[in-house]
Amino acid sequence: MNKVPTDGERPGNPLAGLPAVLTVEEAAQVLRIGRGAAYELARQWRESGGRHGLPVVTLGRSLRVPRDALERMLCLDVESRAFAPAERGRGRGIA
Repeated sequence: MNKVPTDGERPGNPLAGLPAVLTVEEAAQVLRIGRGAAYELARQWRESGGRHGLPVVTLGRSLRVPRDALERMLCLDVESRAFAPAERGRGRGIA
């Protein structure tokens, strides 16, 4: 039987192999932004009710970034893209 690839195993996915949840610091490294900027984006996410910022979940007293949410934020999940490749980048700022 053929194994169906999971989100983290899709060919060409640069986040493949990362854990299902990342620390804010690990997400900052993936995004190539500073730790402070990542926490600021996490704060924006929480204050906006998830409308913008860095997607985080609270586990006890810790913040974690779900890998699948990071993939969606970066438009790495090809099947969930709501726009054509030619439109990529127009008005899709991270912050």
